[in-house]
Amino acid sequence: MDSMIRRIVLKNFMSHEFTVIEPVAGTDRAQSKNSGASSSSQTNGLTVLIGDNNSGKSAIVSALQTVAQNASGDFMVRHGEKECEVIIETCECGQCFDKNKPPKSEDDFRTEDDQPYVAECPTGNVLIWRRIKNKTSYVVNGRVVDRLRGSVPDDLHDLLRMPLVMTPRENTFFDVHFGEQKSPIFLLGDKATDRAAFFASSSDTAKLIEMQQRHRTKIKEANSQRKLKLAEQSKLDRRLTALEPLYDLESAIEKAEAQFVRIQQQQTANRALRDLISAFESAKKRCDKYSAICQSLQGVQRPPDVPSTENLKRLIEQLDEQTQTLKISKARNQILSNCKSMPQIESTVPLSQLIDQLANLKQSKSHAQSMLQVLSNIWELQHDNESALKTQLHSMIESLSAARSAVENEKKKVINHEVESAEAESALRENFEQLDNCPTCGQSIDIETALATAHIEANPNDDGRDKSSEGQS
Repeated sequence: MDSMIRRIVLKNFMSHEFTVIEPVAGTDRAQSKNSGASSSSQTNGLTVLIGDNNSGKSAIVSALQTVAQNASGDFMVRHGEKECEVIIETCECGQCFDKNKPPKSEDDFRTEDDQPYVAECPTGNVLIWRRIKNKTSYVVNGRVVDRLRGSVPDDLHDLLRMPLVMTPRENTFFDVHFGEQKSPIFLLGDKATDRAAFFASSSDTAKLIEMQQRHRTKIKEANSQRKLKLAEQSKLDRRLTALEPLYDLESAIEKAEAQFVRIQQQQTANRALRDLISAFESAKKRCDKYSAICQSLQGVQRPPDVPSTENLKRLIEQLDEQTQTLKISKARNQILSNCKSMPQIESTVPLSQLIDQLANLKQSKSHAQSMLQVLSNIWELQHDNESALKTQLHSMIESLSAARSAVENEKKKVINHEVESAEAESALRENFEQLDNCPTCGQSIDIETALATAHIEANPNDDGRDKSSEGQS
C-alpha cells in the first residue's frame, strides 16, 4: 500500500505558532493555536482546508513543499522566532487511523536529541525538517542529516513519495504533487513541447488518466447529488409554503385562548351570582315565615312574670346532698351488716392486782435475798441458832416459790388477755378500713383515735392503776 500522510505538525512556521493537521482516512481533525484556519474531510479521505484569507491555509502546502524540496530562504520562520520546524508522520499500513482518538498536544512533539519523536504506526516514518537561523537539517526516523547545501536526504522521497518529475530535456521538471494558488492549471499553461516531454517521461501517466476519470466520475456524482438536494429543497419549500398559514393560525389560537379565559371568568361570575340569588331567595322565604309567625302572635298575651328560683335551687341542692348522704349511709349499713359484733372485753382490774402482787413479791424477794446475806453473815458468828435459822429460811423460800408460781400463772393470763385484745383490735381495724366515714355522724374515721377510745371505754381504771403501780414501784 502507498504511503499516507497521517499527521502534519507546524512549529513557528510562517503564521502557525503550533498547528497539528491529521488527515485521517475517513475523517480529519485539526488543532491549532491560530483560530483562523480549520479543516474538514469527506468519507473518501479527501481533506479540504477552509478558512478566512491570510489564516494560514497556503502555509500548510508551503510546509509540505519545503520538506519535499528543502526550500531556501528564511521566509518560513515565524516573525520574532529564531527557528521553525515541520514534522510529517506517515503510515504504510492504513489500518492504524483512529477517528475517535483526540489530537495530540504540543507536549507530545518534543523532539529532543536523546528522545526522538517516534511514529505511532509500526510501519510508519517520521520526517522532521528544521531551520535554525541560516542552517537547515532533517531528522529521518531519528537519524540526523545536515550539510545538504539545498538538496534533500537520499531516502526522503522513498519515504515521502513527493519527488519532482524530471524530463529528458535539461533542467526541465514538473511538480505533480503541489499546485500553487496563483499558478495556472497543470500543463495547460505550458508549451506543447513541455507537455509532450512530460507525458513521454512520466511513469505516472496512467495514474493521471485514472485520476482524471475518477474526477469526472465524482463530478457526475456531485451533480446527481446536487439534483437530489435541489429536489429535496423544492419539496421542503412547498411544505414551508403550505405551513405559512400556521402563523395566522397561531394568532387566532391566541385570540381564542384569551376569549376562553374571559368566558371562564364570566362563568365564575355567573356561578357567584346564582349563589347570591339562591341565598336571597332563601332569606326571603325565612323572612316570609317569620312575618307569618309575628302576624299569628299579635293576639297572644304576654306571659306572667316568673318569680325568683333561687330558693328552689337551694332546696334542690340540699335535697341532692341529703340523697347522696342517704346513699352513702345505706352502703355503709350494708357493709357493716356483714361484720361480726365486737368481742366483749373483760375487765383488767384483776390483772392489775396480780401485777401489783408480782411487784410486791419481787420486792419481798429482794428483801429476802438481802436478809439471807445478813443471815449468812450471822451464821458464821452464831453456830448455836443454826437449826432455827434454817427452819426460818426454808419457810421463807417456800413462800417465795409459791408467790413465784402465782406470778407465773398471772403472767399467762395476762398473755392470753393480750392475745385476745390483739385479735379484737385487728378485727376492729378491718371493719374501720372498710368504712370511709362514720356511719353515725358521717365524718371521716381516724383508726388510731377510735381504737384508743374503745380501749379507754373498756378499761376505765387503767390510768389510775398505772399511776398507783408507778407509785408502788
